[in-house]
Amino acid sequence: MSEMSVKSDTPPFTQEIPVPAGIHVPPNALRLVRQVDGISPSFPTNPYRFAIPGHTPEDAQQFVCAMGATIRWTLQKGTDNTLKLKDTPKGRGRRPEFSFKLEYKCPRGGHLDRAPNSRKHHPSRKCGCLAKFVITHDIKTNTLRVVWSWNHNHDPYSYEDMKRCQTPENVDRWLNRT
Repeated sequence: MSEMSVKSDTPPFTQEIPVPAGIHVPPNALRLVRQVDGISPSFPTNPYRFAIPGHTPEDAQQFVCAMGATIRWTLQKGTDNTLKLKDTPKGRGRRPEFSFKLEYKCPRGGHLDRAPNSRKHHPSRKCGCLAKFVITHDIKTNTLRVVWSWNHNHDPYSYEDMKRCQTPENVDRWLNRT
């Protein structure tokens, strides 16, 4: 994988460069380019709320894959209300507002709680980052809604961060091709 560490105004990205026609190369040859040190996205509000196309868990998973192109987000919690919705509502009580919900957090979220007298002294990747995104399927409108807390307390696209965290899933798939 070739790394470009030139400071630029473009957002960070990971891209696979196609093989030119007529040239034979192994499947995992150095054709993946990962741009680092770009500008992080910023929006007028934090958290930023928007809707994405689709209405199924598969559509939500496609959005998660797109978000994971530069950061390997950690699945914090998943809630599935489809079984509750199948039964006819009986009695009082609040009905579910969403059929499913996926919560992902930054891989550097939380703090290391090292055991006393531990012999491990390596620096932790945890820095208490509060960046996360939540995808919910709203029942009333049949839409996928995203609430994205986008403000990291570290630079997620720096070379240092790239060394501390796991590589994105598409980079792992590319490296493990045979």
